[in-house]
Amino acid sequence: MPSTTHWSAYDGRARRPRAEALRAVCACGWGPVPYRLDWDTIGDQSLYEADVDLAGPLADWTVHLSVVREAAVPLPEPLAALLVEMAEQLRSASRMCPSPSASSMSKERSSLSPRTVPELMGGASLGFPDLVGRPERTHGV
Repeated sequence: MPSTTHWSAYDGRARRPRAEALRAVCACGWGPVPYRLDWDTIGDQSLYEADVDLAGPLADWTVHLSVVREAAVPLPEPLAALLVEMAEQLRSASRMCPSPSASSMSKERSSLSPRTVPELMGGASLGFPDLVGRPERTHGV
């Protein structure tokens, strides 16, 4: 059994189970109604090759993010300033001991300011949906 919840792993190949349905999920526990997969149409293709329609789960995710963003509390300015200061110190430290990942992080965060910190925090926790495949139930196996 795959050790992932990513939808593409559940295509029935390499002795893996086939997903019954797809749905978007969030770390907060949210997960709407699943969208059933039509394996008669998909056949023996991988889910990527079959060009599975993800419009439903992605639309559900978009609505969920809207609700979460509306309910989010703004980060207090003093805390945002402390986070910016900490990021600057990390950036400075990464220049002293360069590594590929540290330098790329430094470049990505070069536009950090008290205004962008809440956006970054929201973006980090509200990234792309994890589309989960639900394995089919098999009886007598």
